[in-house]
Amino acid sequence: MTITAPRTLREWLAYYELRYKVLRQPWQQPPGSEKADDDEQPAVIHALALAPDGTALATGRLHESAPGQGQVRFMAVAPEAQGQGLGGQVLRYLEAQAQARGLREIVLHAREAALAFYRRHGYAVLGPSHTLYGQIPHFLMQKALPSAPSLAQMVAMYNSINHYGRVNGMQLHVAKPGDVEYRMSVRDEHLSSPGTCHGGVLAGLMDAALGAAALTLAFTTQELVSTVEFKMNFLHAVHLGDALLARAQVEHHGKKLVVTRGVIYRVGGTGETAVAQGLGTFNRYPADKRGFVKELA
Repeated sequence: MTITAPRTLREWLAYYELRYKVLRQPWQQPPGSEKADDDEQPAVIHALALAPDGTALATGRLHESAPGQGQVRFMAVAPEAQGQGLGGQVLRYLEAQAQARGLREIVLHAREAALAFYRRHGYAVLGPSHTLYGQIPHFLMQKALPSAPSLAQMVAMYNSINHYGRVNGMQLHVAKPGDVEYRMSVRDEHLSSPGTCHGGVLAGLMDAALGAAALTLAFTTQELVSTVEFKMNFLHAVHLGDALLARAQVEHHGKKLVVTRGVIYRVGGTGETAVAQGLGTFNRYPADKRGFVKELA
């Protein structure tokens, strides 16, 4: 299940409908009470799990409540979706967003029935909080967050496990998230005929550059990417000894897909000559799904 921020009007309506159904309606509160005055502030992070038919299954919200501190609110799971781990997924999503923003801890006010859930996810009770509507006791809970891996750490980890890049002498430089360069030189093992580079080598370099552009952007929210589609045009032949430079940038990124565009240049005494161009589409998914972030601990 993918957890994202609601974006369309339909998603926002489903998001608030679930918040009302689970958190307000059972206590006879009026419609609209599920909304908070600061919900539309740009710094507030909303999380939503959707069923294929567009029904909201789980929600949550995060905002910075004090310097270095985030607060989770409006955690709700549809009754028919409980027991499937969706609440934990939403909570991990919000924690990752908090880490990416440099927050050091999260606090929340939990209902008594939810204490066991939050304890399983590393939260500790600090004491009684308030009683909502005069009948729902709440408890203040807190969890310290580990520092989020830096972009440099994640790139270093990627380079350490990228056997293909090492074998082919590829050198990655990240100008900024979503903007990268890859360099390599054409060697004997890259040739398909005497003196001429195999097209598959250029395709591999292009895929690596396009993927690295998407990956470095995804790293900023502790996500990884996988290739969905890859297109390429060959413009000029490449030969033994040629120095190649691939530049790639993110052209579009949405809640599930990232699109990148790149060009490979032959670099020499006369400057840069474009030898290939490409376009890639990549799926984004949480880094902890592959245990990537744990490798940095």
